[in-house]
Amino acid sequence: MEKNRNHIGTAISFMQDVANEINARFSHGSITGIDNSSMLVYPYIHINIGSVSVDKQTAQIQINIVVGDRVNTIVNDNAGINEGTLYTQYGYTENNNYGFVLQEMYVRFVMAIQKYEQLYFNELQIQRPFDMQSFIEEYDDVTAGYVVTLNLTCINPLVDNQAC
Repeated sequence: MEKNRNHIGTAISFMQDVANEINARFSHGSITGIDNSSMLVYPYIHINIGSVSVDKQTAQIQINIVVGDRVNTIVNDNAGINEGTLYTQYGYTENNNYGFVLQEMYVRFVMAIQKYEQLYFNELQIQRPFDMQSFIEEYDDVTAGYVVTLNLTCINPLVDNQAC
């Protein structure tokens, strides 16, 4: 893991490492520009830098994140598991895998965030709590996951004399 001293670059590298940890396809750009039909690799993490706020010592970087997975591909993973067990463990929905995907994405994403926050401790800190709003989208492929807003605190580039 190579750190990027370009502070927004550090935030992007942090999210790339999180995506790699959960074996997710990583992309960035406009959140409204996500094209689900082009997402052939699941799960995925898509980010955009929402805003940057600079004070004397630090910079606050807001990252908007969509983290999701296909619901209907989980069926094969659960082959042979009693549906009653799945419903008891994850809750009933019209698609019995919706709860499973949300549970898996929540656990894997939060654990990866915690792991890489510790590894990037000198470069950034995450402001807690952070918000995770669940979603399910029914386009050509059914996806479920979370829309997350992370606010990161970094050293102001003026403090450490590094260009952004």
